[in-house]
Amino acid sequence: MSKNFEWRSDEDEGWEGDVATLATAVAPRRRRYGLLLLLLLLAAGGGVLLARGFNQRLVSATSAIEMEVLAVHNLLRDAAHRQDLELFITGLSGRSPDWVDAQQRLVQEGVFLARPAFGLAQAGGSLRPITAAELTVSPDLLTAELTYEEQYAAADDQPVTLRQTAVYRSGRTNWLLTPPDAEFWGEMVTITGTHLIARFPARDTAVIERLLPDLDAHVGELCRTPDLACPDGLALTVQFAVNPALLAVLQDERVLWQQDVTWRQLPTPTLVGLPMDETGYALLRRTYANWVLTAVVTEIVDYRCCQGQLYYRALLDKLLSDVGARDWPLTDADYALLLAEDVALDAALVEVRRLWEAPLPTALQQDAWSQAHALVAFALTTGLASPLELTPGEEVEKWAGPFTVRNAHLVASILPPSGLWLQFVYRQAVTSFPAPPIPLPTQQVTLACLGAVYSYDLTQQMVGVLEDGFTVEQMTPLADDSGLLLQGRSGSGTQEKWQAVLWRGGQRYVLYERPYQLDGKIYTAHLQGERVVLYTQELGNDFWTGLAASYFDINDCAVGECVERPLPGITRWSPDGQRTLVWQPGADDTSFDRFAATVWLGDAQGNPQVEVGTDRSFTAQWIDDVRFLMQYTSVDNPFVPELWLGQVDMVTPQRLLTMEELVAVLPAEAQAALARMTVVPIPGQPALLWLTLRGYDAAHTYYVMLNWQTGELTFHEQPMPQIVLVDFAFSPDGVWAAQQTLTNLTDSTAVSGSMVNLYHVPRQEGWQVANGRMPLLLNRSGQLVDWSLDGRWLVAAAENSLRLIAPDERYDQYVVTGYPGCTAVAWVNP
Repeated sequence: MSKNFEWRSDEDEGWEGDVATLATAVAPRRRRYGLLLLLLLLAAGGGVLLARGFNQRLVSATSAIEMEVLAVHNLLRDAAHRQDLELFITGLSGRSPDWVDAQQRLVQEGVFLARPAFGLAQAGGSLRPITAAELTVSPDLLTAELTYEEQYAAADDQPVTLRQTAVYRSGRTNWLLTPPDAEFWGEMVTITGTHLIARFPARDTAVIERLLPDLDAHVGELCRTPDLACPDGLALTVQFAVNPALLAVLQDERVLWQQDVTWRQLPTPTLVGLPMDETGYALLRRTYANWVLTAVVTEIVDYRCCQGQLYYRALLDKLLSDVGARDWPLTDADYALLLAEDVALDAALVEVRRLWEAPLPTALQQDAWSQAHALVAFALTTGLASPLELTPGEEVEKWAGPFTVRNAHLVASILPPSGLWLQFVYRQAVTSFPAPPIPLPTQQVTLACLGAVYSYDLTQQMVGVLEDGFTVEQMTPLADDSGLLLQGRSGSGTQEKWQAVLWRGGQRYVLYERPYQLDGKIYTAHLQGERVVLYTQELGNDFWTGLAASYFDINDCAVGECVERPLPGITRWSPDGQRTLVWQPGADDTSFDRFAATVWLGDAQGNPQVEVGTDRSFTAQWIDDVRFLMQYTSVDNPFVPELWLGQVDMVTPQRLLTMEELVAVLPAEAQAALARMTVVPIPGQPALLWLTLRGYDAAHTYYVMLNWQTGELTFHEQPMPQIVLVDFAFSPDGVWAAQQTLTNLTDSTAVSGSMVNLYHVPRQEGWQVANGRMPLLLNRSGQLVDWSLDGRWLVAAAENSLRLIAPDERYDQYVVTGYPGCTAVAWVNP
């Protein structure tokens, strides 16, 4: 508005309308009755003509007034739409400066036409002139009430129609929008409900009489919220006021967050617009309920405005959305974003606390607004906190404190409620996930976690506890996924035991039970086909002197004959179970060669039959039923292995590959001294072996594929160089290799992210999938990845979650189980 502009209403000058003086001529009296009768008849006829003419002029004047008032009102609406205050105020009556100020504020804040506090915008987003209206003109033709239907668009684009009323007064040169007088509003009326006392102008009696019981019902439903503790005899006075400025003021609901106010002023329905149908009434009821319940909650929880505004807004949104008074702002996509960012419970609380004093609505533009809302929903839904505990102030500080103590970061990350928090976010987000491109396996996922073993049905999303109070040190699936071998600790204190447990076909078998670290021995079980091999090592003794070996036949255990049978040494069975490789102490056992062993070919019971040679690496493995691999090391160079191939019909294995030959295929920059070689036969590819080579510093890893039949070596680029947690696990057809790695290492107390590296062997193409958080303090749990029986799905374990991956379709799905401290995973047939 121009600073040189001075606005004066044309009412300031005052005016008087022209008054017509009626001049009458008095006729002399006539004594003739005939003439008198004639005059009476003429007078009567003239009166009729005069009245008819007056009515015609009145109709014509009213029609002209209607056109003028409608034109002025459309002019004001256009000025308000363009926020042209200079033009707008020329059409206002200046009788009430406060009312004029309120009208200008409505224009400046875009509330003269729209109703943003009610979620209503102008229909179509543009101004449409009023073409049809009802006009009621006062008898003196000086005031007029203009009533018309205004079209709005709700937030969901649903059309809403409200009946608006504007009062105009005739000015000196034009009609002026004027504040309605007391007669327009009528006397103030008071109605008392169960929880609310309503005071309102009589004009809105019909709407308020319907509205009050609905608002009372909302308050009653709110008071049934667990732990909200509405006081007995709750009575809140709500005044439906005629001040139009309230339409602008209540765009910021914080005016209802004030303390020590026993009544609240809300705009009376006529100011907002009267509903024309049930849609319009429902919208008014919802917004009034929103305001009233905001005031009620603020009183009950004793909130002190305006600390922790972001958090308090979230609390209000949750409580009011639960009773249908407002929409919950978080969508499943918002939860999915939180899940993808892997926002931990403690981190979310710290971020919200950082924005504790951030103002609204600016704070709502911060990333933390979704975290604040998710935290409140989580705490109330799970029952971990009450509304009073979540109210910003000392109580919420007490509630959040245990989760944000930095020196307890690692412990808190693997214990509830952190796992429950991620599980809650996941369940809200899961509906936004794309559907799996192929059917999920009919198998169940088994997770070895902190203190328990869980089974998880993916299709039914049902959880089962397989072992409780059992800390798994090793979990291995049976070859056909028909069961599991578990070994670990059960019980506590002096009652703590080391157990090996076999689960198969829904049955549990305890293979053995030993005192845990009380008898000076270490027990290790290995699954070999249909047998579980147990090694017992005495601490403090020579390797061979303190070593005992035995085995259990799984099929015998299944029929109740779980018998431990001794073995003569370290034993590995062929795939068909008919032959064995057996390691026994060598004849020249010296201090340096205390691990030296004679390798024998044995029968199905592990009895040595034919001597193969001497070995120190214990890395021999069967390729098929008649061939086996061995990594020999010499006394002269015990740290450089060579790869040898043996057969049951050959007395001495034949050398396949030397380290020099292997290094020669590596790039020049990779031809450093290598310390370790891991050999894995590729499933479904009988002639192929996968070699993983690592340097002395364990920081360099290289991959080479060997065709042992042709001797061909193929160097594979390192797909994803990171800290490797497990070697590659191949799909049953040998096409895909999967590996879990650790990233973002910082210090010993940090919780790092993990990645699943997938590698398409024929195409030599890598694909990396983020897999949440993995605790650094991994125990000896076994496998972090496992392929389904059909080879189409990979499951990978992470902290509190798992990842389902269908690599052929480049699809991955994040599943949060909520189980704490999970460190091994396996597919198991139901």
